[in-house]
Amino acid sequence: VHCQLMQLYAAQGKRSTALRQFEICSIALERELGVSPLPETRALYQAIRENRPPTAPLIQDTLSKPLPNISPLVGRQIELTRISQIFTHPQNGKVHLVLLNGEAGIGKTSLMLAFARSLAGHTVTLFGGGHTGEQSIPYQPIVQALRSYNNLTSITSTLPSHCLADLSRLLPEIHPRPSSSSMATETPYRYRTENDGFPDEARLRLFEALAQAILSIHATHSSLLLCLDDLQWADPSTLVWLGYFTRRLAEAHPGYKNILCMAAYRTEQDDTLADLRN
Repeated sequence: VHCQLMQLYAAQGKRSTALRQFEICSIALERELGVSPLPETRALYQAIRENRPPTAPLIQDTLSKPLPNISPLVGRQIELTRISQIFTHPQNGKVHLVLLNGEAGIGKTSLMLAFARSLAGHTVTLFGGGHTGEQSIPYQPIVQALRSYNNLTSITSTLPSHCLADLSRLLPEIHPRPSSSSMATETPYRYRTENDGFPDEARLRLFEALAQAILSIHATHSSLLLCLDDLQWADPSTLVWLGYFTRRLAEAHPGYKNILCMAAYRTEQDDTLADLRN
């Protein structure tokens, strides 16, 4: 937002105001996050200061919220190239799921986000993750990923009423249309099974509703990347849904070929993901 303001002020000829906005941005980043502006932000500042247009638009991808800040990626070019080949030039059929594993701190998240940033501008990235101590919260990584999309409420105009009713259980901001007569609205939300609080029939409807939400986002963009971090801390239902979703993509029509799910997890806890990997 600070960078967009700088660009707008500069376009209006208010160079001093644009430069002052950079100072405000720098102070806010230092105070709230303890970091300095990115090189791209400094390049924009320098371009405005020298009264010349930036060489390229700074804000390339406003489809989703900013990805988490990470340390610069060192090496890993072989892995980045491999993932890129999987996504853009598949062999022997389309791959829809890539798992990254390694010990804590080896750079799994950095690799995943570096690949996501390499697609900025033409791919919408949904980012979510598991958190220690939250394994009992159903579907939390997927909910977080959906909420990373800037225009999530737009799917209310494209999804069927019964999907919206099911989604509203996890995402209250998704309001079912008044005409909805879905069975999901007739049954109160109660914890009734050991898995995630949903009986089997409602669970399957919810699986499909989450899948439809992501496919609806993909329908308005050329490609989509779903990133799930720290999957070893995800709840069991998230892992089952991820298997369901990727199988659904593999069986779907070719229009879904530009969708890739990436997930990172710690090798020392890989027993948690044994069923998904198999």
